[in-house]
Amino acid sequence: MVDRPSRIVLPAADAGMTFATLTEMLRSQYIALREAAEGARRGWHVAYEPRSRWDGGFDKYNRNAQAYTPFWPRLTRFVLQNRLDPLSYLRQIFLVWGAHQVIPLPNQTIGPVAWRHYCRMFSLSDVAGSLQEAFKAQCATAVCAAAAFSDQPEWPDQEIRRFVLLDETLQLSALFRYCLAVEHGLRAIAQKFCQTATFQYFPHPDEYDAVWGPRIPAEFRRRARELFSALLAEAKKRPTRAARSGDDECLPEDE
Repeated sequence: MVDRPSRIVLPAADAGMTFATLTEMLRSQYIALREAAEGARRGWHVAYEPRSRWDGGFDKYNRNAQAYTPFWPRLTRFVLQNRLDPLSYLRQIFLVWGAHQVIPLPNQTIGPVAWRHYCRMFSLSDVAGSLQEAFKAQCATAVCAAAAFSDQPEWPDQEIRRFVLLDETLQLSALFRYCLAVEHGLRAIAQKFCQTATFQYFPHPDEYDAVWGPRIPAEFRRRARELFSALLAEAKKRPTRAARSGDDECLPEDE
């Protein structure tokens, strides 16, 4: 694959991702997952709004009349320092706690207990091997999906590729869709999956480079690594622990 800058959508082009925007993204994702979990448990939709203690305000558990330090930057820092995919980690941690019939409070998404359960359920002993198997499976899926149009010669190849890459029912990762879209000059589709593909690449860049090779555009690899380094550097400027957060106790939340 030859990189053609005029048609490659790069990670830095994803609307200026910063530590703050990633933090807000994780907060919003937690809310959506919490609402889904509460709705599944109760049988109806539950609108969830984090208590002020998680956002840096006051609540009835604050006994010193001192504002809590916001929790969400700690979550972002945890995700970055452990090289986790920001968009999949919270979904996975809800599955971890769901196995124990628990809907996690925000602070239960990080820390030694959550990490131990997460590693037990999701850690890979052979990352490169798993990526190789996943890549082969995705190639087969894409080929089969495209072959379904063999009896419709009026469909141009480019339209078939566009249809396959946008079919969300297919088991194709964002990074796979992004790379294939770049290879075939489908810029709008590459833009759609660029951010998610970047986050997917974060945890195992060396393994992805080794397994996928030139299928991942070289400029994408460079810019994704730069973005991660910039986010991690910003995270390291934050205090390791909040001076007064109170969020290490699993306090009940009002229904």
